[in-house]
Formats: sequence, structure tokens, C-alpha cells
Amino acid sequence: MDIFAVVKEYLMYLQLERGASPMTIAAYNSDIQPFIKYLQRKGILDIKEIPTTLLRQYFIEIQQVNVYKTNTVCRKINMMRSFFCYCQEQEYIISNPMRKIRAPKRAKPIPIYLTDEESKRFIDTPTKDKQDWIRKRNKAIIDMLFYTGVRKSELLNLKREDLNMDEWQVMVRRGKGKKDRLIPLNAPLINSLTEYLKVKPGNNQALFVSANYSRQLGKNCFYKLFRQHLKNARINRPEITIHKIRHTFATMILKGSKDLVAVQELLGHTDLSTTRIYLHTTMDDLRRAVDKHPLS
Repeated sequence: MDIFAVVKEYLMYLQLERGASPMTIAAYNSDIQPFIKYLQRKGILDIKEIPTTLLRQYFIEIQQVNVYKTNTVCRKINMMRSFFCYCQEQEYIISNPMRKIRAPKRAKPIPIYLTDEESKRFIDTPTKDKQDWIRKRNKAIIDMLFYTGVRKSELLNLKREDLNMDEWQVMVRRGKGKKDRLIPLNAPLINSLTEYLKVKPGNNQALFVSANYSRQLGKNCFYKLFRQHLKNARINRPEITIHKIRHTFATMILKGSKDLVAVQELLGHTDLSTTRIYLHTTMDDLRRAVDKHPLS
């Protein structure tokens, strides 16, 4: 069967049957297109004609040309494995050529996050804009990021109805994996949200609206206000992204509660192993425990 047709069908399967997000589908498509071009160079267009040896050569080639990090290579191999499993399930191929290909061992990086001192500057630095309602909107956004650990897309997609100000909680709907989760809100966040909602213009149902308040806040505007806030807070670390504030949230919650399952629930992780990367925060506690050894 023609590789182009199979890939198109596979992406449609991810969308309709697996419920994959547009971002996930775009990522899969981005990973598989270079492979299609590689097959074209080799003169292979039939899915049945792809041997394991050719797949090995492809992965060696892309690593030599692009010098990918180990985790990127693992992601591409896992994506290809998923694709060929689908092909086998649909009986487009008899045996899976990815079956004997092993991904390299993943690195276990320590998450990047704000220090306590940076966190204080991040949350205490006033937001700036000529318009009062935009200043209050931006403050509510910064607090929502810092005190809930929501993902960028989750924050942008919040609706006014998702907030329960009486119960001090927010419903994150259809987060990663299409799952809903409730996150409790603390007093500082409730205060900034209250101030923002008093002056929020228009009747758009999005919680955080654009400058002309006719639509929800866009990704580019969100990114710009975040970078400007980092600058205002004198946080000059290029590696600090919106997602790193999520790491900061998880790190602080785990430091305070020592409850890994609670952090898992708050972040919306399906697998607890994903949350374990934040255990680095307990190293100081472990060191203190060792120092208390009766014979040390």
C-alpha cells in the first residue's frame, strides 16, 4: 500500500479514534515527513517493502545529520513503532520491521525551575500596561501559572464558567489526554482573579481575553506578556519558559507536602513515573536524614 495513503489514514485514526490533539497530530506528522522523503530517495513507496535494515540506516542518518539529543531520538523511534504497529493491525504488513529496533536509554534530566528568590520576584513584581484591566488580567495570568501549574494551552482555554470562586477551585477541561481535573485555588490567586473579573470587559466567555476583548487571549500575546514579566522581575535566564513555571509549581508543592500522588493529581499526569522527575527536590531532605545517622 502507498506510504502517502497509509500516513494520511494513520493521522486520521489518531484524530478520530484516539482523540489526539491537533498539536499531537502535527508533531507526529512532523516526525514522519522526513522518513517519507528518505523513502522517496531510496525509491520505496510501498509500505510492504520497508525492511528493518533500512529503518536502522534511517535512524543512524538522522542522528549523524541533526545530532539529536537522546530523548528526541527516543521520541522518533517510539512514534515510528506506533505507526508500524498500526500498519500491522490493519494487515498492511505481515511483520513489524520496528520490532527489533531498540530506542537508546533515555536521559533523566533534572527539571529547570525558579529558585525561591526568583519565585518571589516573579510573583511580587507588578504587571505593567497603560490600561488598568490589562494589568489586572496579566496579574491573574501570572498568578494562575504560578499557583496552579496549568499548561499554557490549558490556561488559554479556560472559560469563565470553569471558575468556582465560592469553592475556590478551577476546572481544567480536556487537558492532556482529554482528561478533566479540579485544582484548588489559594488566597492570592482568588484575590487577583476577583480584581480582574471586576474589570473584565465585554461578554466573551473566555476567562482571559485579548486586548480588544473580542476573543480569547492568543498564544503570541501570552508569550510576549510572559517574557516581559520575566524582564520586569529581573529573571534573565533564557531557559525559563512558560512550562518551567509548571516545573516550579511542582517542585514547591513536593517540597512542602512530600506527597508525590498529590503532585500527580494537580499536574494531571496519567503515569506517576512522569511525576517522579520532581523527586530531586527531596535531595536536601535525604542528605539531612543521612547526616542524622547515629554513627556518622
